[in-house]
Amino acid sequence: MFGGRGFFGGGGMEDEDDVQNKDVDNKKLYEIIGVEVGCKDTNEIKKAYRKACIRGEYRHPDKGGDQAKFKLLNEAYDILSNPEKKDIYDRGGMEAVHRFEKGGGQGAGGFDDIFSFFGGGGGSRKRGPVKARTKLKELEVTLEEVYKGKMVSFNEKRQRNCETCDGKGGSSVKKCTRCKGQGVVIKMVQLGPGMYSQSQSPCPDCKGQGETCDPQDVCKDCKGKKASMKTKTIEVSLEPGIPDGHDILYTGEGDEGPGILAGDLVVRIKIKPHKDFKRQGADLWMDKHITLIEALTGFNFTLKHLSGEKLTLTTAPGEVTEHQQVKVIKNKGMPFFKDGYSYGNLYVKFHVDFPTRGDLKQEQIEALKKILPGPQHKVLTPKDKPDFLEDYDESLLNTHPEGGQQGRRRNQYDEDDEDDGRQGQRVQCNNQ
Repeated sequence: MFGGRGFFGGGGMEDEDDVQNKDVDNKKLYEIIGVEVGCKDTNEIKKAYRKACIRGEYRHPDKGGDQAKFKLLNEAYDILSNPEKKDIYDRGGMEAVHRFEKGGGQGAGGFDDIFSFFGGGGGSRKRGPVKARTKLKELEVTLEEVYKGKMVSFNEKRQRNCETCDGKGGSSVKKCTRCKGQGVVIKMVQLGPGMYSQSQSPCPDCKGQGETCDPQDVCKDCKGKKASMKTKTIEVSLEPGIPDGHDILYTGEGDEGPGILAGDLVVRIKIKPHKDFKRQGADLWMDKHITLIEALTGFNFTLKHLSGEKLTLTTAPGEVTEHQQVKVIKNKGMPFFKDGYSYGNLYVKFHVDFPTRGDLKQEQIEALKKILPGPQHKVLTPKDKPDFLEDYDESLLNTHPEGGQQGRRRNQYDEDDEDDGRQGQRVQCNNQ
């Protein structure tokens, strides 16, 4: 079932025939999506999924479909669009996928006993080749790219076995006769009568490799190192609405080496900050500053949306906008991930910029008093002895429970104690 080698780099199984003969249903999800069983073309799966969202038995509820069946469609796409989950489903059906997810999913610990998904215990499998460590690559993308969806690519350097010599290092590689392929030699040093010390050092003949090769037969490409750094272009399909921090697994696209299976590559999506919008789930938030006259009389402004269209936002006639008031435009947020027909909302928080001191002349102030509603205040004279309000100053806060600022009273007492001490010394000196 696993081609004679362990799944994810593990060893073979003694009871592998039982696993191969186990009857599993690994066709249903392909039927739900509408592609051939075993389809490996991710673009074809993606197109079929979008088509199924619009029409068919599992279409979106907004298109007259059943909510429960649409949930099955999303679950099918989630599994078949994930190379790791798809491989597990193809081998063990939904039962294997569920056990994989319960066991921690893509975490490193989840692979340690992967054969238990198919009924094989940890003691029933053989130790196989070591698998290279999983590599993590952060891919920075823009909010516009996440909104629309896009195919992006990057070049990844990774160590791979030399293809010229098939990872052997040369054409006449043989086991080192001096160290017997161990890569080390042991020396016995006599310290005295009947006393010996044992030391271990790299074999000088094979330089610790355990193998030797005639100089004329050494591989010209890898220079006998069996592996070299190679660059590969990795293509990433950004689905609309993909979350920040979402991981995409590329099985076997990490490093590999002699006797070491190729590790995996995990691409983690990192969305760059946007100058206008902040994303919260599927909603978009933005701040908008308006003047006092706009807040009182209404306004409109044009906004470039992530979709590329221009939105003209306006208030209703006669509506007054308060400071820090939040308005909403429905369905203008981010698309739902793996649901191309549902969108979040766009929320706009308004900040009213009030006139600063000196902006209004006295005649303008008097005109505003006549126009705007409000209480009539008496005209103050020097006899009223008014207390003028001052600007807020945080340094004037008295936050200490006993009054004053924290630390001020203690410092004051400390200074008084120091003065008293100095005075006491002077008096003592005079008494002497």
